[in-house]
Amino acid sequence: MLMELGPDDPPLVVQLDWQDRAAGCQDTSGGPFPAALSHYLNATEFERLGAFRQPQDRWRHGLARAGLKRLLAQVLGVEPLALEVQSGRRGKPLLAPSSSMPSPPQFNGSHAGDLVLLALHPSQAVGVDTEPLDRRLDQQRLAPRLLSTQQRAALETTPTEHQRAFLLRQWCRLEAQLKCSGEGLAGLEALRQAQDGLIPRANLVDLALPAGYCGALAWAQPAIQPLMRSNSASTEA
Repeated sequence: MLMELGPDDPPLVVQLDWQDRAAGCQDTSGGPFPAALSHYLNATEFERLGAFRQPQDRWRHGLARAGLKRLLAQVLGVEPLALEVQSGRRGKPLLAPSSSMPSPPQFNGSHAGDLVLLALHPSQAVGVDTEPLDRRLDQQRLAPRLLSTQQRAALETTPTEHQRAFLLRQWCRLEAQLKCSGEGLAGLEALRQAQDGLIPRANLVDLALPAGYCGALAWAQPAIQPLMRSNSASTEA
């Protein structure tokens, strides 16, 4: 569990199982749903869900936020609705420090397709990202933006059928580092240029994910391997 992690341990990575996928795909309502998420989400969070036009997007975002608050509530021993997730610098989600919680746990999330990932640590900044390996992309446009000189050379020698996966994996690594630092896309160019350096800006590992997905995890201090856990996150009460 999260609170068993020491300050120098790697983060805990949780994979949420979208058990209500069929119901979510059948939903055609224009408002926020489902009612079971009311155990975890406040009125503002429900309002944000209602802004998504596609039902699948509402379900993915709702599951990610509800799963996050459920896990944090279990760790902190509070009710999920008592947790206020705020946006920090450049939009990174966080729990604001308080007198009862001067050093709140650090977390980050990512979702793609049917996969939702959460990364948590009691004290270290974390960033996680995942992408489906069949995602369409403009390789000619993205490669110069994402890859360093050495990586572009490696891409050119990679068999054509594997080049998209090569680019997507690098995308995940960059996103995880940028989300960990909280810099967002504003830090992309500096990070891309630093990739040929010998000193990494954060500890970085690729994640072993279900077939069809790639992902990466970044955190502030070096460690060995991230802890990986699968967790059922049905919207049932």
